[in-house]
Amino acid sequence: MEQTLENFISNTAFLVGVILLASALLMILFSPRGINYLYGYRTSRSMKSQQAWDFAQRCSSVKMLWVSMVLLITGIINVLFIENQEFIVISGVALLILGAVYIFYATEKALKTKFPD
Repeated sequence: MEQTLENFISNTAFLVGVILLASALLMILFSPRGINYLYGYRTSRSMKSQQAWDFAQRCSSVKMLWVSMVLLITGIINVLFIENQEFIVISGVALLILGAVYIFYATEKALKTKFPD
């Protein structure tokens, strides 16, 4: 049991999944109402109008929620079935990078579709 707890603590995918899940829930529950430079999904496209801003906050939060679920499930599978610690860390970092790229790409694509220039 102690070894499993240690694996969860050192599991990149699981820890990042927990952090992203908390962030996604916070963004869903307390999304920034007005365009700001402090927090939220901030890109030039999302900050062009209030409607684009609101849409980007909802869209990116949902995408972040999905990525967090994938990371959490992957983290649990890694701990239960994979013993190679290097693989667990590398796969966690790779999934984190892919997840961030997916959130950005999918949100920007949705913004471009809904709010064409």
